[in-house]
Amino acid sequence: MYEKEPETAELLFRFEFLYPVGKLINRQLFSNGEVFFEDSIIMNDVAFSYRLGYYAGKVSVDARKIQSIIIRNNSVSRNQSVESYLERIRIKTEAECFYRDHSIPLSYLGYNNYLFFFKMILKYPSSFLKGIDVIHRAGKGYGQIIAELPYAGCWLLWRKIVK
Repeated sequence: MYEKEPETAELLFRFEFLYPVGKLINRQLFSNGEVFFEDSIIMNDVAFSYRLGYYAGKVSVDARKIQSIIIRNNSVSRNQSVESYLERIRIKTEAECFYRDHSIPLSYLGYNNYLFFFKMILKYPSSFLKGIDVIHRAGKGYGQIIAELPYAGCWLLWRKIVK
């Protein structure tokens, strides 16, 4: 893809591939304090990676495989507790707000955030207001949340029907 559509591939590499594995990083990016691993129970590499994608000047891609990713069933990323759902929602919302605030054209990422929200309230219905509060504290206004929820719900329902 990088050879066929380099601009799209670069955006995806910088902001969609949110794992720090397989990336060689210039140590000077850490000195300004903009790129760091945050202390969270899950997904601490996501904020690190999108900040890295934004603050990295030059990005190059090498097609050689340098690392494999293995996710085990008992991995922390498979945790389905209310706390882990709320943390995922917070981190995804902060990412979406970061993209919005920095004019990064990846507007569809927010619906992935609502996927976590709807999964959580299906499993833990009493967590609905907690989820709304987390989304709000992470950077979205209540009006925006209310406007996006029905659209995101229809979009997710459509995806289930299509699959």
